[in-house]
Amino acid sequence: MKNNRYEQAGILTSEQFEELLQHSAPKYRLLWSLSYYTACRISEALQLTRADIIDNRIIFRAETTKDKKTIDINISSKLAAILAEYPLPESGYIFPDDNGKHLSRHVVDLQLRKSCNYLGLVGISTHSFRRTSLTVLSRQ
Repeated sequence: MKNNRYEQAGILTSEQFEELLQHSAPKYRLLWSLSYYTACRISEALQLTRADIIDNRIIFRAETTKDKKTIDINISSKLAAILAEYPLPESGYIFPDDNGKHLSRHVVDLQLRKSCNYLGLVGISTHSFRRTSLTVLSRQ
């Protein structure tokens, strides 16, 4: 479990994940869900553009992934419902900042820490969504 930003990211229970979504602004609800339901890294989700979401698929471009490989993922029904709630831009980044770039990992990390502190969640980091997703898949 994370302690002062060291060790492994904590794994969320389904109840904790749902509680976090309920107490998050729409853009963060979408960001957390993208990372959870696709097992992508936060940095990969932050670099998504409108052009990367095609019909019922999300394309993580090679230049934005850690492994430098393009990944094509089908959108689950749960993620589709969350995507439908969020007004996607017609072009550009899904999570833009005020300067036309994408939100930084630092800004997102601060928001997650605020939410986790409010909810009393300990050991959770932006990597927890990916780790939780992969753990759930492994257990199945």
